[in-house]
Amino acid sequence: MRLLGFLGLAVLVLVNLFGLTVALQEQDWKGIFLMLFMAVLLTFFAVTLWRGAKLERGSAHGRLADGWAGESVTIFLRAVVARSLEGRILIVGTAVSVLFAIPALAWPEAVGLSSPKGSGNAVLFVMWPIVSFVLFVRICGPHYQTSAITALLILAVTVVPFYVAYW
Repeated sequence: MRLLGFLGLAVLVLVNLFGLTVALQEQDWKGIFLMLFMAVLLTFFAVTLWRGAKLERGSAHGRLADGWAGESVTIFLRAVVARSLEGRILIVGTAVSVLFAIPALAWPEAVGLSSPKGSGNAVLFVMWPIVSFVLFVRICGPHYQTSAITALLILAVTVVPFYVAYW
């Protein structure tokens, strides 16, 4: 399962390099900053996966010492993300972001973006749901209790790519 995580990170690194290349060619400083920020996040994810593997090897039961006790990610997505208000906000924000990415890449004017920056914004719309999920876990965890503050914070997190694209 950890190998799948590293393979996913490798694909995301390629997408990030594409986004950074596009941002550099267009001299889009916001895009360059966002792609460098994403590179830092991907590095953080890789280090976390590596440390998890080291903890797993040192554990007597083959599970993380203080982790999810070997629970499946699918169970977490179904039981926590899909059933909480914050999780539903995250799901809708992710869907809208990905749906905006397609026309932002193919025909930027259809979603009100300028043509030269359309591909950079498309990369942002595709990559931001990953950051949103990480922030969901950080903001709502470890108890995942629904509250007005956490719901508003997750809503603010999900609208960041739209703020960046249309600002």
